[in-house]
Amino acid sequence: MLNVYFAIAANRVIVDSITNQVSIIDLFEQLKTSAFPVLVPKLTLLFYVSRDKGDPDTKDLAVVCKLNEAEIFKVDVKVDFKGEDSTRVVLGVDGLTLKEHGVLRAFLMDQDQSLGVLDLAVVQHAKA
Repeated sequence: MLNVYFAIAANRVIVDSITNQVSIIDLFEQLKTSAFPVLVPKLTLLFYVSRDKGDPDTKDLAVVCKLNEAEIFKVDVKVDFKGEDSTRVVLGVDGLTLKEHGVLRAFLMDQDQSLGVLDLAVVQHAKA
């Protein structure tokens, strides 16, 4: 069975091609805006996924993003463990428009089963 150990949202996630180390740039703890709708120019989602022995080396999954209960987008992703017990799913989103405050939830899905979720508060702060 696949398992998501953690998920983060950041402006950028860089995977070094030589060392395979991950750099997370401008981590998002929440999204703040003074007005809606708001355009998030760049959002990168990172899911760290592990598998059990006997699980296939590749798997077709999906990333589903919702704002409150409304689905914003769904993207199919092919996960390739390349013989390892864990891997990363990195998804860059450019130009995401959020129409209201609430909770942005990014799910890594195996058909109808959620493997893990990232919750990110979307808040409106008072104007000065």
